[in-house]
Amino acid sequence: MLTQAQRSAKYEQLNIAFQILSDYYAEQGDYEQAYDYQLLRYDAASNAYNFLKDTRLLQLKARLSRQQQLVRSQQMPNLPLLDNGLGMGYAIGAIFLLISLMSVGIFIKNRKKPLNTFSSTISNSYTADAQQRMEQLIQSAKHSGFAISLLLVDLGKVYPGDTGVIKEILANKLRDQDLYSFNDREQLIIMLPFTLNKGAMNVAAQLQSALVPLIADEHLKVGLAVMQQQDGLTSLIKRAQINQVTNMKRYNQQQVTS
Repeated sequence: MLTQAQRSAKYEQLNIAFQILSDYYAEQGDYEQAYDYQLLRYDAASNAYNFLKDTRLLQLKARLSRQQQLVRSQQMPNLPLLDNGLGMGYAIGAIFLLISLMSVGIFIKNRKKPLNTFSSTISNSYTADAQQRMEQLIQSAKHSGFAISLLLVDLGKVYPGDTGVIKEILANKLRDQDLYSFNDREQLIIMLPFTLNKGAMNVAAQLQSALVPLIADEHLKVGLAVMQQQDGLTSLIKRAQINQVTNMKRYNQQQVTS
């Protein structure tokens, strides 16, 4: 019994230690390391459950042997007590394992959707300034007659810590005259002056390959709209949203048929 208690305590200590380490690395933003410790915690819980199960089976075999001897001598088996002991042993182990599985599941869910949103890491003053310059650019295009295309990119599945990476990608992919901003719907707004539909689609394709590794999805949701004379920034964004929905429907249909 001493060995059994020591091994049970060891698994329990490992379980607690792995949880503490996982919480620490999650707070530091190292989600990969935190996730690895959650998996180790799950393994410790599984080992504890298997150990408890094996121990209970050995105990029950010994009790079964004694009861069989008693049956042979008295012809009065006491099997209900055996069933209750078996059920209790498995119930304790199953509860312990279930709690650990739930912890891993909650952690994975939280990791896929971080507590902070991507747009919360962007300065409000920067966003307002960029959108004001977009409005001014639209007015200039109407007076001068040059084309403007707008891309709307869904960043809802990007981790807040990747803000710097996103800006670096945009710096490499966009021209000096291009503008970008973020709205409170976790969307990236890119304005491309002197650009028609074909050129905007080329930029969208480049962003697709660059940004997909940063999101928890296989496809980047992008909408496109080319400015018309009656457009303001709001109407241009709305038309890009409609195009984004259309593109996603087409993409989903292709996935079903392929």
